[in-house]
Order: sequence, then C-alpha cells, then structure tokens
Amino acid sequence: MPKLTPFHFSLDLPVLETEVNEYQHVGYEKYFYYFHQACVSYFAMFGHAVAGDNNGIDLIVAETRCAYKRELRLGDQINIECRVGEIKPKAVILNFQINRDGNICATGSTTYLFFDYQTKKVVDVPDALAEPINAYEGLKQ
Repeated sequence: MPKLTPFHFSLDLPVLETEVNEYQHVGYEKYFYYFHQACVSYFAMFGHAVAGDNNGIDLIVAETRCAYKRELRLGDQINIECRVGEIKPKAVILNFQINRDGNICATGSTTYLFFDYQTKKVVDVPDALAEPINAYEGLKQ
C-alpha cells in the first residue's frame, strides 16, 4: 500500500437545511454527497468536468465507504479534504476527511473507474489526468 500524502485540497461548505433530517443533523447518505462535491472540485483543477463533456469518458463509482466520527448539524461550516491515495491502471482512489472546527467528523474513500460511455467499457485512467495528479499529490508513477 502506498504511503498517503497530506491533504493538499479542501472545500468549505455550509450544512444546509436540505441536508438535515427532522432531528436537525446530517443523515448518513449526505456524507457521500459531500465526498462527491469535493471530488467534482478536485478533478476540475485538472480540467476534468465530472458529469461533463469529457469525450464520453467519465467517472463511475466502484466502491465507497465512510467512517462516521461526529455528527454534523444544520448551520455547521465544514471543510472536506480530498486527496488521491492511489492511481491504478483503470481506477483512482480518493480519500476524504470531513472536518468541523478542527475536529474530524468523518473519513472515507471512493474508488472511481473511468468509463467510456460510447464503448460501454472501463478504460485506463487518461495520462492527461494521471500525470498532473501524480505531480500534485507527489505520488510515484
């Protein structure tokens, strides 16, 4: 397993009324929404528009997990940290950490595959994306 680099990327978001349940805390499924928002912003730095026009090649989720540490409530200001932990030939594994007031509220990861919607097949991670991510994260190629 490769050594993980520090988080270099983060996204600040408020917890909105639409993200909480009747008890005014964030339901478990919304944590994955926060991971996704960080993923979209992270890949945008490298010119890849998730769910955008990428010549028919985009991300699909193969696996995701979340470890809940502290609850999030309506009005909280949260910081979602994101990094690529590993790039495989056909997959990118992103690690996430959600923080509030300096406390870790959740950690998780998602394995994304690159899918060609024209051929309906999983394809290699594009070099044009892998190379700048490796450089940004300090990963070995």
